[in-house]
Amino acid sequence: MKRAIAFAAIALFAPLTLASTPVLDARQENQQDRIEQGSASGELTAHEAATLEAQQQHIENKEDRAKADGVVNPRERAALQRSQDRASKKILQQKHDQQDRH
Repeated sequence: MKRAIAFAAIALFAPLTLASTPVLDARQENQQDRIEQGSASGELTAHEAATLEAQQQHIENKEDRAKADGVVNPRERAALQRSQDRASKKILQQKHDQQDRH
């Protein structure tokens, strides 16, 4: 009986751990905070912030598609990391491009 319960618990939670992306999720949250901070400080125009938000949403949708089969394989994880890298660079560029919302 205990063995059956243990097996059921493993079967239930195993897909969650294989599709887990805590590093990507933390990075997504950090980049979202950077966009919000840039918008609040005036470093980002409303248009720039909206464009960056759309880029973050695109990455989140890509992550959801990668998780759909229950496993984020190394290739998918690398593609998501590259997307995050590009987004981070774009945030930096937009925050320091000498445009402000005045």
